[in-house]
Amino acid sequence: TFDLLNKLNAINKIRITHEFLNLKFEELTLAFEYIRKKQEEREELRRQRELHREELRLAKEIEEKRAEIEKEQLHYKNVIRRLEEQIAIETNMERLKVLKQRMNEINVNLLDLDKAMKDINYREANQRAGYVYIISNIGAFGENIYKIGMTRRLEPLDRIDELSGASVPFRFDVHALIF
Repeated sequence: TFDLLNKLNAINKIRITHEFLNLKFEELTLAFEYIRKKQEEREELRRQRELHREELRLAKEIEEKRAEIEKEQLHYKNVIRRLEEQIAIETNMERLKVLKQRMNEINVNLLDLDKAMKDINYREANQRAGYVYIISNIGAFGENIYKIGMTRRLEPLDRIDELSGASVPFRFDVHALIF
């Protein structure tokens, strides 16, 4: 364009200088860099919003799971209290043995719930931790094509099920799931 404009205006003795051309190049470079920086800022804001949404989702999921575990713990403690009352007044040895066995089963369940609550507390304290998954879908993408992703969900298979939704004709195969 520089050469063409100079040829067309040679008759009128009008010429665009190389200095002006260089300034135009610099202006275009700066405009391009400005647009690119704005795009990077938008992408960073989008990434931060997505991260915030994911943190809120995880916090809600943790709270729901904690409430569920606390409800189960309360239920088992009430059952233990009733069993203790029955054991205190029971005179039949066979029935007493059954009640004590039931009490042991419930105590095992309570220990499992305590472990689950510790896991929930750990996940809450380490919200940046999550599961890395490696999945594939031979029917949709062919062999030797893998998706490696990360989810912070309490149940990582929920994310994989979400990916196996309507967008692909077959369910994903899980090759690895690492916390």
